[in-house]
Amino acid sequence: MRKSYTEDDVIRYIYNETGPLEREEIAIAIKSDLELCAFYKSLKKMNVSLEELRMKPDPSSIKLILEFSQSLSGRLETSR
Repeated sequence: MRKSYTEDDVIRYIYNETGPLEREEIAIAIKSDLELCAFYKSLKKMNVSLEELRMKPDPSSIKLILEFSQSLSGRLETSR
């Protein structure tokens, strides 16, 4: 087992960028190191917040984009 893991290792752990053995070792390190554990928890919380931001665009934004697209389409037709 590697003796010390860093915040970078925890990030790789969260994004599943580790092999099975390293993943297990990092999990143990997170459980036994208060600083790594705190970092892990804050990163997981931030990750959940980011996922919540991946929502649908506001309907008014969609409307503006469609109106702009239609106005461009009308300009293209009259210029032909």
